[in-house]
Amino acid sequence: MKSDDRRYFEWLVTQVDNGDAANYGHLLNDLFDREYTWVRSMDENRAAEGLYLRKEFDADYEREIGCSVLEMLVALCVQFEHNIMGEPGNEDPSRWFWLILKQLDLDIFTDRDYNSDAVNSILDEFLSGQKFIYLGKPGARDDLWYQIGYLSESIFG
Repeated sequence: MKSDDRRYFEWLVTQVDNGDAANYGHLLNDLFDREYTWVRSMDENRAAEGLYLRKEFDADYEREIGCSVLEMLVALCVQFEHNIMGEPGNEDPSRWFWLILKQLDLDIFTDRDYNSDAVNSILDEFLSGQKFIYLGKPGARDDLWYQIGYLSESIFG
């Protein structure tokens, strides 16, 4: 990984680190290396928000791939926490990030128990629209913004 990419990767991880990120280096790297693709038209917005993080990090920073899965997830969690859940000065997007990893069954892949084939299979299902952040409500097959909203509603009522 190039030094600029390493600095950006580390910055992204700090946005959602709840203290466990050090145990998930392989997973986080794979999420950073995997390009985010979408099947629901509104999820294109998630990619745009993920790409905006690059400019927030450094106005001159560029990568050779489109929005990564990690960028998309970080942006989704930051936006959701800020716009929907956040209390100014007390925002914590990490809770959503790690909950989404759990919902996708990715939280079991610590560095000690990492299985890249299994992770890639889960990501393939997620990116093709066959695996969801939350399915507990009719219509939850909507775009990711609605899915995280349904997930929040299942927790907070």
